[in-house]
Parts: sequence; structure tokens; C-alpha cells
Amino acid sequence: MKNSEILLITEAKNTNPNGDPQNENMPRFDEEGKVEITDLRLKRYIRDYISSYVSEHNVAVKPIPEVKETKISSLLINYVENLKETYDGWEDMKDKEKEEVFLQKYIDIPLFGLVTGSEKKKKDENNEISFLKPNYYGTIQFQYGYSLNHIRREKDIQVSPVTGTFGKDYRIQYGAFGFYGVVNGLTADKYNEINPDLMTTSMMKEFDEWIIKSIPLISAQSRSKIGQDVLFYMRIEYVDGNLPQDLRDFVLLEPNKEIFDAKDFIISVDKLHEHLKDKDISTMRVYKSRKATLSKSFDEFDPENIIK
Repeated sequence: MKNSEILLITEAKNTNPNGDPQNENMPRFDEEGKVEITDLRLKRYIRDYISSYVSEHNVAVKPIPEVKETKISSLLINYVENLKETYDGWEDMKDKEKEEVFLQKYIDIPLFGLVTGSEKKKKDENNEISFLKPNYYGTIQFQYGYSLNHIRREKDIQVSPVTGTFGKDYRIQYGAFGFYGVVNGLTADKYNEINPDLMTTSMMKEFDEWIIKSIPLISAQSRSKIGQDVLFYMRIEYVDGNLPQDLRDFVLLEPNKEIFDAKDFIISVDKLHEHLKDKDISTMRVYKSRKATLSKSFDEFDPENIIK
């Protein structure tokens, strides 16, 4: 597989996109007044979407309330028990065959990586997962997302209709957020040595769809998270490697002032066009929401790969 870069721009309206449990679950404001969304929050949306809507796959890393104090190695052992019921002759499979089946089922491991806790030399409960490597690197890595506009701090204090007690509900009025990610072709190739159907071009096209659909669908399952959507998504696959450079550096909002809706600004991508025009691009996958307005179209780069 070839290296790719990802640019994702989302919106969050009258919501708390990623509360900080160490700070009363307030949105994660930095010192400059911008709001951050962790890469873990983004991956959680994608994982939950796969778990709920993609029947041929599952995920190894479950939501925190579901996992609680359970060690990941114990969860993996439970997954192995489930696979034993699905696959006849599991006990007779070679370790390589078990690993191939396991990674195909729990697709978030090749996507995002995992420390399994597997120890091949110890004769303990981890022996059930000794066919797994102790550590798997993720093919796809994201940096923290951050707001591209200045965001006003909001706090809504409510009375619970059930208990009559006061509770704090922190939200932001409106934010447009930029995420940057990379797809490592060498890491993908290592997974494809285990199973040639794991990290393929078709799998990455599925991933494009998962990330676009996961944010509006999964955020809508939570009262505090509802109000989020994808405005723009781009994955650029290069012919022969590429020196990664944060694509958010080439994007800005116009006008960059206090905004309340996607119709209040244009996503200026003129500098991004200039940055990409001399790149040796194999494929460019692009999605633009009907709510978003770009300063330029990317149809000229790869018109066959516009995501509807």
C-alpha cells in the first residue's frame, strides 16, 4: 500500500465535542482559546461505527464504561473464546492462521494498533493469546484535532427534572475543527504479509466511508455530543512516498471571526491547492458536505474519486 495523508474538517454546534474528565468534563480549551479534540475521541467514533454498522468486522478496544477495570489481555481472551465457537478446528490452527483470522475480525488493531499483553514464554492465562504479538503498530495515526476558529466559552446550568439537583452542562456554541492524519504504507504492508486482505486499497476506501459516517451517526447517540458532522474530508495517496506535512497549515476559514454556522465562512484551500499541485499523487479521495463552501474544487486532481 502507498502512503497517504488525511485532512478532516468537522463541525460541532451547541455541543461538547470532547469533554475533559479531569476538568468537570469541560471542553478542552487551550491557552490560546482554541478547543482540542483528542485522537482517541475520533477513533472512538470510528470504532463504535464499525461495531454497530459493519457486520463483517468488530473492534478490540471497547468504550471505557464497557471495559472498566478489565485488562485488555482478558478482553482478548474472551474474543478468542468467541472465535472458537465460530471456527471449527480453531485449536488445530497454526498461530499464523489464528492471527490472520483475529486481525481480520478485529479490524481496529491493524487500523490503529494495540498493545495486547501477550507473552509467549509464560505459561499463564495469556497463553490463549500467545499467537498475537505483544504490540501492533497502527497503520493510521491522527494528531489531536483543534478548532480553526475562536470559540466562546459557554456554560449551561440546569436542574435535573428527575432529582431536582443542579448539574453543569458545558457546551460550545460553534466550532470548526481540523484533524490531520497519516497512513503508513510500510505498516500496512506488514499486516498484508499476515493477511493480504487486511490493509488493501479497497479497505482504505471503506475506511473513508466509515470516518465520514461515524461522526454524525455516533455523536447523535449522546445528548452531550449530538450536533457534530463532517464538513470536508480528503485522503491523498502518493505514488512513491511523501514527506508528511500537516495539511491544516494550508487551510483557513474566511472570514476567521466569531461564527455560528457553516454558512458563515468559506474554507479557503487556495494554499492547499498550491501545496499539492506539484505532488506525485496516485489517488485523491474527497468528500464535501452540502453545508460546506470551499474556495476551490479538487475535481481537477482526481474527478473519479469524489465521495458522494
